[in-house]
Amino acid sequence: MSLDLETERRITRLEAEAEDRDRVMREMKEKVDKMYDFLMQAKGARWALIAAAGVGGAMAGFATKLIPWTHTLPK
Repeated sequence: MSLDLETERRITRLEAEAEDRDRVMREMKEKVDKMYDFLMQAKGARWALIAAAGVGGAMAGFATKLIPWTHTLPK
């Protein structure tokens, strides 16, 4: 009789853990779906950020060429 009671308790505990795991997986799926939808809406913004990074990189490259000449500027 105690073996059956212990088995029932284990099964009940496993069912509760499985339900909790399912709930967590559903929440994670919802979050991933929301992030995916957000990223798909921002396709244009992604290209704008890439262009801004390119312009900033080019400006930084040109600025490094001018640094050696800054010691000749008046103080």
